[in-house]
Amino acid sequence: MSTMNTPEVALVISANATVEVKKFMAAEGITPDVGGLRVSVQPGGCSGFKYSLLIEDQAADDDTVLQQDGYKVFVDPFSIQYLNGVVIAEVPGYNAHYL
Repeated sequence: MSTMNTPEVALVISANATVEVKKFMAAEGITPDVGGLRVSVQPGGCSGFKYSLLIEDQAADDDTVLQQDGYKVFVDPFSIQYLNGVVIAEVPGYNAHYL
């Protein structure tokens, strides 16, 4: 069972990206009452950090859990320090990506 930590981060997910997150969750059979989007930051060597977006079925015990327009966002303790002020938005097109 996860503990919902108090959010210490201002993380914004655009409306278009939210639509896509909900589509991915539905496709994977993840219910928004328990599952959600994991946003993480990983060391990336010479080029700095890598950012990761994953659909997960539940939060980890030490995650901060943010409520976002009908689903949860899970952030681990290492990543939270790098995500304040980050905006996640879909860039539409043939090879749609997020920034």
